[in-house]
Amino acid sequence: MKVSEDKKVIEDVRAAFGAAGPVPVRAYTAERTIKGRLISSELIDEFAEVVINNLNPRSSFRADREFRKHIIKEITIKCLTESLRRGGAYGTI
Repeated sequence: MKVSEDKKVIEDVRAAFGAAGPVPVRAYTAERTIKGRLISSELIDEFAEVVINNLNPRSSFRADREFRKHIIKEITIKCLTESLRRGGAYGTI
């Protein structure tokens, strides 16, 4: 993730998910959704929604599809928030 100098805008972001399917998947649509936009809690939620709508986790004996989608959403929110915190932008949310 790269944020603007004033810590208010997401300039670049990359997100990939390794255990969301049989092969690792990059979340290109979600990345494009938030690039160049003002940082807000609503933006974080929107990013997570786009991620889960673009991934297609499968059910297995370990976890069903809906549980995997829930976990993906929660992890996405936590990771994006932590990236913003480390980039010094968390106080702008």
